[in-house]
Amino acid sequence: MSKSLILRSSLSSIFHLHNSSINISKILPYRSSLIPIRIQYEFRTTLKQISLLAIGKRFQQELINNRVVTNLDKKIMLSTFIDNQEQWIMIIIEVFHLWIDVRIGKNSMSQRFYISAPSFEHELQKEIVFGYKNYSGCVRQIEISYSQAYSLLLTDQLVEMNENIALGCER
Repeated sequence: MSKSLILRSSLSSIFHLHNSSINISKILPYRSSLIPIRIQYEFRTTLKQISLLAIGKRFQQELINNRVVTNLDKKIMLSTFIDNQEQWIMIIIEVFHLWIDVRIGKNSMSQRFYISAPSFEHELQKEIVFGYKNYSGCVRQIEISYSQAYSLLLTDQLVEMNENIALGCER
């Protein structure tokens, strides 16, 4: 039994974006409710200021001078220092009916933010965008889990490839 019975996938979940974005909402199958939803991704860039993830106009994450800044309803809720920008940085966002949990980094604790009315349901159905102001750098392992039963890893089979989105990461 020297041969493996596990088939290796040829699908890639690492993307290099050049002034581009990925509209995650367009990839998700329609559900009457996406809450609770978990959005996880890892990114790496050499730029000092860049947009990361947005959920509608109410939730945005950006990288600003080695800090991941999380805004909710146009207020800074969390500003986390990144000590080595050359490494992959993992971010997990979990949206529930009344709050959002954000975790930045593999070993960090989550930070909870309470949501004022209205709920995030409409934004989740219409607009979850990675690189909402056009991102340049690499992103991998964009994984969406929702309604406690569905999980989706964005691969090259799901993301529309073009001249601004390529597979892999040069660095």
